[in-house]
Amino acid sequence: MLDRLDLLVIGECVADIVRLPGAADQVHPGGSPANVAYGLARLGHGATLLTQLGPDGNGRLIRDHLTGAGVEVRTDDATAPTPSAAVTLDGAGRAAYTFEIGWTLGPVSLDRPPHHVHTGSIAAVMEPGAATVLGAVESLRTAATVSYDPNVRPELMGDHAS
Repeated sequence: MLDRLDLLVIGECVADIVRLPGAADQVHPGGSPANVAYGLARLGHGATLLTQLGPDGNGRLIRDHLTGAGVEVRTDDATAPTPSAAVTLDGAGRAAYTFEIGWTLGPVSLDRPPHHVHTGSIAAVMEPGAATVLGAVESLRTAATVSYDPNVRPELMGDHAS
């Protein structure tokens, strides 16, 4: 019998960019699903993250952050830029947000099934990648338990009724 993945997380990585007046941008690895995979690996669990990372500096930063914690990072062959979210703070500390997020995750094969699948946030609702996420969860749910974290982002997910 094949070994099983411990935990599979499917979802986005986001470069969180903090902009302060008179200072250089500070880039931090982020994204709700990426944070879950990172935390699981730091707790000693075998975590694999199925995600989209661009071949850019932000993608390399995030990949190094995740693999440094023990996360196995699996990506599709897309060359889209790594998603980013920038917060600009003015002199009074007021925040303005700018998102550059595209979620185009295509199929990625797994060499063994997981015990558990976790997904949520942008990855579960932003097309065209959401269709890949749904397909993966549907194909794995008879062999693995599944958890879902909506982590709602109204400014990225459309109107409330949808």
